[in-house]
Amino acid sequence: NGRWIRVARDQDSGELFYNAPEPHQTESDQAPSWVASLISILTQFITNQRPTQSQIEVAENRPRNSQPHPEKFSGIDNSQYPQFRSLIEEKLRIDANAIGNEEERVWYGYGRLTDVSLRRIHPWIEFAKGKEQFTFAEFLDWLDKEFGDPEKITKAINKLNSIRQGNRSFREFLQDFEQTLLEAQAWEWTDDAKKGYLRTGLNMDLIDRLVSQVEPRRYDDFVSQLRIASDKLEALKAWDSRRERNCGTVAQSSYGLEPQEDVDHMDWEPTPSVNVSAAQRKFKGKMNHKPRARATCVSQEEIGRRISEGLCIRCGGQQHIIKGSSLLLPLNPNRHNWNQSQKSRIATSGVAEVGNNAGDLGKE
Repeated sequence: NGRWIRVARDQDSGELFYNAPEPHQTESDQAPSWVASLISILTQFITNQRPTQSQIEVAENRPRNSQPHPEKFSGIDNSQYPQFRSLIEEKLRIDANAIGNEEERVWYGYGRLTDVSLRRIHPWIEFAKGKEQFTFAEFLDWLDKEFGDPEKITKAINKLNSIRQGNRSFREFLQDFEQTLLEAQAWEWTDDAKKGYLRTGLNMDLIDRLVSQVEPRRYDDFVSQLRIASDKLEALKAWDSRRERNCGTVAQSSYGLEPQEDVDHMDWEPTPSVNVSAAQRKFKGKMNHKPRARATCVSQEEIGRRISEGLCIRCGGQQHIIKGSSLLLPLNPNRHNWNQSQKSRIATSGVAEVGNNAGDLGKE
């Protein structure tokens, strides 16, 4: 075909090498132009899809996430937004290198939104992506505009002026008070200012405990003093409550266990021996002694009232209990009626028996 091969020697190494000319292509051997264009496009696509060495090194050098992913924020309850904002800000501050560059951080924060919040932030994402303002700081600012409370500090300061302890325990009140201080950004206020607001909210029981005590200068020491005084006050109230319950129980038990003075002894009980001279002296003493009055039987409601007011259950007097009462135990009206019915029944049965005996005598 008129082709030839040239043999040459390398001047430095002295080796032979062969140099053949490129074959001459005819028009029939050349590929169509569109095929060459297609091959060029495919080659470029494959090259772009293949990760570069720098990209591989960046992926391998990224640290792992050390913080858990925050729960997604729905935007339905705005009261949960402050907690979500703190968590997402902490995540991006600690794991920024693990997440990626500024754009990747914005997309990460956007991925932690759902429902209402996702729909409300999406217009800003479409507007800002690819621009300079597509940063995580701008993303947080937009979240604050949509879900934050611009009057939060003002509301917290107003609450400091009106917050009161009331019937709450001091520890519960202190938690609410210090949370309001943080929301009002007043934690850096002077100790005198914070003590003044705290003192204004205390109830009178705790204020009375502080009258005889020297107030510390530091706010933290003042809070510690209040905790100790509050704990002692709560312990004293609990002790008083137990004592009142025990007094009521003793009064009720003494009323229920009081021995009955008027007891009907059975006829078959043996008669005790009697000293005649002693019996005469006792009889004369009873004749000279004025008989004790007997208490009146009252209702259960009246007994309950006397117990609650600390009065004597038997006579209703003050400053003594049942044993110190001068009145005898009241008679039970139900027992008295039962005795009367028994006597009537015995009398009736006796008359009937006499009549029957009389009839029998007549027959004889």
